Amino acid sequence: MSAPDELPDDGATQAAELALGLLEGPERAAALRRLLAEPGFAAEVDAWRAHFALLLPALPGRAAPETVLERVEAALDGRGAAPAGIWRGWQWLAGAATLVAATLAGVLVLRPAPAPVVIAQAPAPLPILAAAIVSTDGEAPAVAAVYEPGRDLLRVAGTVPTDAGHSPELWVIAADKLPVSLGVIGAGPNDVTIARLHKRRFVAGSQLVITAEARGGSPDGKPHGPAIGAGALAKI
Repeated sequence: MSAPDELPDDGATQAAELALGLLEGPERAAALRRLLAEPGFAAEVDAWRAHFALLLPALPGRAAPETVLERVEAALDGRGAAPAGIWRGWQWLAGAATLVAATLAGVLVLRPAPAPVVIAQAPAPLPILAAAIVSTDGEAPAVAAVYEPGRDLLRVAGTVPTDAGHSPELWVIAADKLPVSLGVIGAGPNDVTIARLHKRRFVAGSQLVITAEARGGSPDGKPHGPAIGAGALAKI
């Protein structure tokens, strides 16, 4: 029969100690209340009692001396110190109790430890990137652009103005030097959603460039007009 293991370690320990008669005072009272109120705890106590009962045949038997009762009564009446045989009997009982206690300790030590709680580490947030797009003629105010990688969103405060026959188109140029259009941007704040395919281009050092394209933007996804503003992305 294996040792009981249905309760958590603290409940199993208390049940085993109650089964062995090791609890006293308030601890015993608390355990007895659990015995009456908790069927699971009562079953655990019964299981421990059955488990320890299996150990009794392993203890060496020893017949008590014929005069043991007389000597015990004499010791209790104060007629003399308890003979050595009496102490040897108590030592045998102490050894039996030690065996049971060692068995209990071994069962509790060998009880599988609770599985450790693994707390997943949240990935480090990606850095926000920003750029100041400065007009090439130095006349228009710089345009602020902020890229939020968690939202795949590029927020552009405005644009570099063009004449009525052209449209300002925004491009991102990464290390491969290939311009990728982000669309035509207007004078007001612009929210540009970045496609997954182009997310890898948004790193520190990439360039945001505005060109003056034919009205409505480049017809083939390639820049044809002159650059009228540019700025490099940097971590903030």
